[in-house]
Amino acid sequence: MKIVVGDTELVEFKQAHTDALFKLVNDSSIRQGMRNKQNIPYQDHLKWVSKNLLANKTTHLFMTYQDVHPIAVTLLKNLNNGSGELGIMVKDARQSRNSLLVSKLICGILHYAYKDLKLDSLVMNIILDNKDSYNLARKIGAVDQYQNDTYLNFKLTKEKYLFLYLHQAMNRRFQPMVVQTTVKEIAGSGLEC
Repeated sequence: MKIVVGDTELVEFKQAHTDALFKLVNDSSIRQGMRNKQNIPYQDHLKWVSKNLLANKTTHLFMTYQDVHPIAVTLLKNLNNGSGELGIMVKDARQSRNSLLVSKLICGILHYAYKDLKLDSLVMNIILDNKDSYNLARKIGAVDQYQNDTYLNFKLTKEKYLFLYLHQAMNRRFQPMVVQTTVKEIAGSGLEC
């Protein structure tokens, strides 16, 4: 499966993406936006992938590539009672804004969360020193819920998603859609996956 948003694809994680994901989440531009700035050891990464993406599928994770290089991860986790947690990690995010990549990722994952998974709300936990991300959360209609020593917590409801003009405009512009992929399609993509 993949989410197509304009000319951008969010490709559902498969086991073959494990090394590409490892490389991406350990990129210095990604780590600087994380609570733990240290690189993730490979064995810890393998355990997390096995537990959350392969064995139980408790996390819906999508990879985005530029040519054959991973440039973004978009995920929904902690799905429970109509709610979930949204996470977006973009390599060199400041440069990506120029290409509208972040907007497309948001458009695609929100479409998937609210239209396909039929969630009622999403939360976002953003570290305190990541001002760009929490300004973006507010821009997309998420409301501050609380703050602790590490995170600002935001909540975006389905109602706000459906009625906020920004989301209506992005959906019209990028026309997000979930597409089922075949093994032949994935094999012929030229991606390292």
